[in-house]
Amino acid sequence: MSVIECAYCGHENRPDCNFCTQCGAKLKEEKTGGPRLKILTKDENSIVFKLEKPKSTIGRGIENDIVVDDKQVSKIHAAIYLDNNSIQLEDLNSSNGVYVNGKKISSRFKIFDGNLIRLGTTILKLETEDLSP
Repeated sequence: MSVIECAYCGHENRPDCNFCTQCGAKLKEEKTGGPRLKILTKDENSIVFKLEKPKSTIGRGIENDIVVDDKQVSKIHAAIYLDNNSIQLEDLNSSNGVYVNGKKISSRFKIFDGNLIRLGTTILKLETEDLSP
């Protein structure tokens, strides 16, 4: 399997990653538009993941489509689904749960532009507007 080496920290990443899973540095140019998840960070340097597949998994493990470096996030924590102009989020039996706008979800849950998603101590924001990075 080929890898992309981060120019900043030297970490090897999967070829489909846009950002380094170790330090968050941009690995390649991001396409604009469409739905995306933005990991909100304290230093305001957000990490953005474009949602392009019908199902994307989120978790701490490298096998996920969206890798979150947070010890309170399960290896495979949640899944996000794109279907007929709707976006749904599902907890995949995680240890610490999935929260949308502060409320714990227990089944597949429809999410909207601007919703805040908490996995462990990580906060993600859903953006569905056609935005440039």
